[in-house]
Amino acid sequence: NTGYTFYGQEEDYTRGIKNGKVWYTPNTAYAYQENSIWKPKDINDIVLTDYSNVYSITNSVQGKVLALDIYAVIDDYINSKTNGVENNELNKAKIIGLVRKFSEDNNGLITFCSHMNNPYGGSWDEINSVHPDAFKCILDESDGGIAKAWFDNFLDCCVDLFNSLTDKNNNTIPILFRPFHERFSLSFWWNNSTAEEWNSVWIKMVNYINERCDNVLWVYNPCRISCIKSDLTRHYVGDDYVDIIGTNIYLENEEVDNIYELKYLLDSNGITDLYNFAKRHGKVCSIPELGSLTIKNYWNDCINILLNRCGIRPAYCVTWYNESNKIYAPYDSTTVDGRSYISFLNSVCRGYDISLLN
Repeated sequence: NTGYTFYGQEEDYTRGIKNGKVWYTPNTAYAYQENSIWKPKDINDIVLTDYSNVYSITNSVQGKVLALDIYAVIDDYINSKTNGVENNELNKAKIIGLVRKFSEDNNGLITFCSHMNNPYGGSWDEINSVHPDAFKCILDESDGGIAKAWFDNFLDCCVDLFNSLTDKNNNTIPILFRPFHERFSLSFWWNNSTAEEWNSVWIKMVNYINERCDNVLWVYNPCRISCIKSDLTRHYVGDDYVDIIGTNIYLENEEVDNIYELKYLLDSNGITDLYNFAKRHGKVCSIPELGSLTIKNYWNDCINILLNRCGIRPAYCVTWYNESNKIYAPYDSTTVDGRSYISFLNSVCRGYDISLLN
């Protein structure tokens, strides 16, 4: 209703990102060690400007969305439970410290996703050759209970982390949780399943965590390709288990000459279908991930047009974090892309006023 969109850039709490380069954040940025156990630092001892990439281009402005991938916390927890390895809780302590500080200073949105390893020890982008249907195995334990045990540990880890996110008055801090993201994309092990299997696992997850936590809103994230149009309604998990719906927009290798071509391009990514679907179901629409490695003036020619001229107004959007060879958000305000980025922040995003940099 404000006419603005909240914006942030994914922060990799396991590393720091400064001026578009990847570098490692000291463990003591958000946590401290006591008797070999890591604990979150007091918020007064944390300085967010040291590590936020948004600061590097605007000099003074931080995003209104703190976006974190909690895969490391989940993998640490499951490894300790499965293999009997002591968990020093470093990554958990980092997240708690960072979330508490951001919540106190910014009062913005906090969103989590997770590129967690598959239940059989492979990466998030590996489908196990012996048990390729992990979600089916979670439900029927046809793999001897391996996937079910992984799922139970995953749920308990989430409950433990979410209940640990408390402010100075010991109230839980609200978070938006986007697990098993980019539905329909076969790049992820969790999508190698039928609609019935995937929905059953999602519903079990939501019910289990909601019974134990009071601070979670659920983000359902269909992938960014055109299959949204044909698959969204057919596979939708149901209004009782979703609070926010969002798709990702990574536009690559496309020439955008005018608004008509752009609108067609964006429609092919399903954003218009998704936005209308969310409205019909009374859900909040979002763009959980966006960015471009190849389109020049991406922010003005693509995203500003999307938000200002095509009738789309998501509640929030987030660029993925920059890597050494993948820069999703500009970091140099003197370049064409940097000024396009600043124009986007000024015209679209709530809380920004950095016109002096234009």
